[in-house]
Amino acid sequence: VSLDPGGFWRGWERHAFNASIWLSIRLIRALQPVLPRLTSHPLSRSLLLLQFSARPRTLPPRIVLTELCSYAASPSFDELLHNLSYGEEQQGAPRGSIAHPLVIGWGRRDRVCYPNQAARAQELFPDAR
Repeated sequence: VSLDPGGFWRGWERHAFNASIWLSIRLIRALQPVLPRLTSHPLSRSLLLLQFSARPRTLPPRIVLTELCSYAASPSFDELLHNLSYGEEQQGAPRGSIAHPLVIGWGRRDRVCYPNQAARAQELFPDAR
């Protein structure tokens, strides 16, 4: 099962994804001293996690703070983002070549991957649901 997977973007989508996540992590790193206060308010939680959560205002402040601090502190975040943005595209699997069921899930309100990528995923993995 792959939920909202990366690697299906192309062209401008790669740059848009990379820039938006890059800017988000820079903002989170710059806000470290005030993150405890920001994550305690539903509105600021919503703004900080707009890209990643459908209802960030409903998430517990402690969980949001832990997640954002983890992103900011990760020594491999920048490398991971670069590889995810500009790494190898999904190669797919021809019909009948997957031995086990494959499910690829996309959120209805996805703000990280773009809607046409779900169609690309289905084309590349025709046996997937």
